[in-house]
Amino acid sequence: KWARMRLPNGQIVRGGWKEKHKALEKVRMGRNIKYYNNGLRKHPKFAELQYFFQAKFNGEKKTCAMVSVFSDPDAQILLQSSRALWVCEYRGDDTLEVIPAKWISSCVAMPP
Repeated sequence: KWARMRLPNGQIVRGGWKEKHKALEKVRMGRNIKYYNNGLRKHPKFAELQYFFQAKFNGEKKTCAMVSVFSDPDAQILLQSSRALWVCEYRGDDTLEVIPAKWISSCVAMPP
């Protein structure tokens, strides 16, 4: 199954590919993720997970994720909340990116 993955912290992230076709009361909101670019734990990014896939790079099979990246957090709200509230804007298909699945660190809430 390529619509979900268990993270090392025990959370299960789910791709929007399957979730978007379900009735609202059956949807599990596990498709918004936090990840670190290049795996460096410096500046987190947030995205909506679309789906997982595997591809060969230089002859090596890698598990990747197609994600739609949110904007950077609103700096003023982040500062005023002592970095507790990360308010980001959803940008849809305009910001699709492929990332290694191992960069995903957690599932996060991104209410509209």
